[in-house]
Parts: sequence; C-alpha cells; structure tokens
Amino acid sequence: MWLGDLNYRLEESREAVDALLAPADESARQSPSWAGEASHWDEQRAALLKLDQLTRQMEEQNVFAGFVEPPIGFRPTYKFERNDADDAYDASAKQRVPSYTDRILYRCRDERAVELLKYCSCSEVRTSDHKPVTAEMRLMYTPGPPGKPNSKSSPKSSVCSVM
Repeated sequence: MWLGDLNYRLEESREAVDALLAPADESARQSPSWAGEASHWDEQRAALLKLDQLTRQMEEQNVFAGFVEPPIGFRPTYKFERNDADDAYDASAKQRVPSYTDRILYRCRDERAVELLKYCSCSEVRTSDHKPVTAEMRLMYTPGPPGKPNSKSSPKSSVCSVM
C-alpha cells in the first residue's frame, strides 16, 4: 500500500481546469445529446485524468511499477481554501491548479485477492487545503507464514479501511 500526498499535478492552466470542473451550462443541458449531470461529470473527469501526471507516469511504467490505483470518481483533492463552506479552489494570487495530489495505490500478487468497495475523497473536511482520500477494500487471504499459506486453512476475507 502506498498512500498520501503524492504531489502529482494536472498539467494544464488554471483556466482550462476550472472549465472542466464547472457545471454544464444551459446550452449543454438543452442539447439533444444531454445525458445528465452524472454523464457530464464522467466526461469531465476523464478529461482531467488525461492531464494527470501520476496517471501518465504509471501508464508509461515510469513509477509505481505493479501498483494499481482504484478508479477515481471524485473531484481534485488540492488546492482548497481552508474553512470555506463553498469548497472553493485556491483564490490566492498564485491561483494553483486543482489537482489529484492525494492518492491510494496498492499492489498484490493476486489481483483477485483485493475487491475495492469504495475510493472517495472526504469533501466535508475543510481544515486543510487538501481533501483526504479513503479506500475500503475486501482482502482475501489464507493464514500462514508469508509465502507459505497453511494448506489446512481455508481462505478468509477481511475489510480494510485506509485513510
């Protein structure tokens, strides 16, 4: 498991990222091809993730070889105004680009041994300029020494929450 503020950023201007994070405008909603807010956000999030440094580096196998990140379904987790009820991104003169800096990655010998139950950000946290992320996974295992599972033991599972 590797988790924390990995400090990877979206490689785009603040204005372009803000446009991707904005709600659909009225003309988009009136379009015959409008498929709803959820579909709109799925498209916008996919565009954001194409700009993500960590996603690119992992796809090119330059970093975290063999690690997996659960699919991201949340908004960028950095850089928020602290204690802002509206969850506004950086309003300082620096205008930092919102980014997915907070991540959870995992690696497992058998991909069937990990079932993702949840991967999300904690949008209600307002005491930091980051939104923490959490994951909940069901882990399958057979008790025994590392590399030598006890052949008499039956497989077990436990839920693990990571914050």
